Amino acid sequence: MKHRLLAALLPAVLCTAAFADPSPMQPGLWEITSEMDMPGMPMKLPPQTVQHCYTAADLAQGQNSVPQSGDSNCKMTDYKVSGNTATWTMECTGPTAMHGTGTMTSTATSYSGSMHSVMQGPGGNTEMTTHWQAKRIGECR
Repeated sequence: MKHRLLAALLPAVLCTAAFADPSPMQPGLWEITSEMDMPGMPMKLPPQTVQHCYTAADLAQGQNSVPQSGDSNCKMTDYKVSGNTATWTMECTGPTAMHGTGTMTSTATSYSGSMHSVMQGPGGNTEMTTHWQAKRIGECR
């Protein structure tokens, strides 16, 4: 059950990587490592690492630089930027209904952030916090 929950939440977590226009990030290939903390889990889940190519067009569009989850049930709201730090609220409806708040700070070659979220389910609410670190590793392939 917990693994299905994590699989359902991973796209929502990935779609939280938000940046302002103009983004201080450099276009290129980025390596993003995320780690999820869920109180009550019998074991700590291993970190997940993915690569994502951010183009100049992605970064010029601010929120369009956010990796898309493909889940049309999730919407980012209350997106605000102060300096190189973005904050937002995430709302997802449907079978994996959840809400959360996130923050991310970016530089030309790195970013880090976290999102605290609560997923609503038939057995009650499940809280989790996802932390991520990313670094630019080169040019897009």
